Amino acid sequence: MIPYIYSYAHVAQATGLPMARPMFLEDQTNATAWQNDLQYLWGHEMLVAPNAADGGNAVSVWLPTGTWYYFWDDKKYTGGTTTSITAATGVVPAFVRAGAIIPMAPFAKSTFFAVVTFTPYFGICAATAAASAMQQTHVAANLRIIVLIDKSVSGRHAT
Repeated sequence: MIPYIYSYAHVAQATGLPMARPMFLEDQTNATAWQNDLQYLWGHEMLVAPNAADGGNAVSVWLPTGTWYYFWDDKKYTGGTTTSITAATGVVPAFVRAGAIIPMAPFAKSTFFAVVTFTPYFGICAATAAASAMQQTHVAANLRIIVLIDKSVSGRHAT
């Protein structure tokens, strides 16, 4: 996730917006956003709900309006609701906003060495048609983009 973190470090430097954002930052009139202070947005595209207990416990997560996907298994969730997520020790519950593209790089123990290619990009986009999700892979130069298409939402298209 280093490319994603670097991108939001630049945004933070340029605008003053923090990388880790309280839930109320994007919806200041929503009382529920103010009440959920144990979770946060990591940039605009990701929501993190840490489990401070010793794993295996359920974490209550409020998802803002919209469609969200669980980062670890791509399960779809409808926003505007509170859901319970089981979080094993070492697994941080994280969600990705539909339509987001999360740039990823291969695992590295250090950022000292330059990463030449970003594989894969992880993205979730919405597209038209009926129910299920399908996976498409687009390869361009040294970039690999994996896009999950949610066919139940209309009006937005993966490109």
